Amino acid sequence: MRFPELEPFKQRLPKLTAEISRAEEFVSEVFARPGKSDPAVHDIRPVQLANRLSVDEPLALVVLKCFDDAGIITPRYDVICPTTGLVISSYASKTNLPDEVSCPFEIKTRHTLNEYYVELVFEFTSTFAKKHRLPV
Repeated sequence: MRFPELEPFKQRLPKLTAEISRAEEFVSEVFARPGKSDPAVHDIRPVQLANRLSVDEPLALVVLKCFDDAGIITPRYDVICPTTGLVISSYASKTNLPDEVSCPFEIKTRHTLNEYYVELVFEFTSTFAKKHRLPV
């Protein structure tokens, strides 16, 4: 699936046209995955795209930024418990990350900003998902 929303980026960034086009293939595959009950099936991690394109993560992030600016995906910051490795909560912006979080998977355990892990994940925007009929 090609995304017409990306055409302006291909024209503005001709040196990235090949990477954007290859990323479209990967993102299309992620978008098409069945997973009505688990929206995380449709998440995109920068390392996944970097591996798929055989590029480094900073370049994958630049490409993902094009998809974000085009309204296809949006970033999400998952806070992960350093003990259990499970996602405690998610935030739409880095500025919203709390100084301390309680872990619901451990009894009375709190983790400070210096202790918990944060993973950058991209998810499809609701507008894009509705337009292209992503099962929810």
